Amino acid sequence: MLGRIVELACDTAAVALHAGKEPFFALNVPEKGRGVLTAAIEQICVDVLDLEDVHPELAGRFQELSQVLDAPIHSVD
Repeated sequence: MLGRIVELACDTAAVALHAGKEPFFALNVPEKGRGVLTAAIEQICVDVLDLEDVHPELAGRFQELSQVLDAPIHSVD
């Protein structure tokens, strides 16, 4: 999933350049997106720590599923 977000950031910069925006603007747009993503990930980490205190088994399952979602997607030829 994070790989898709990185790809989206690259696409955003390319579209901005194609639209005639300055290179600084094109690089700044995905950088702002990374800041938003970082804040969201930090919030999830805090939430998982709170969940571990109340329901450790659910927190473990959440972490397992998060790893599955973060795993690279293998293409089928």
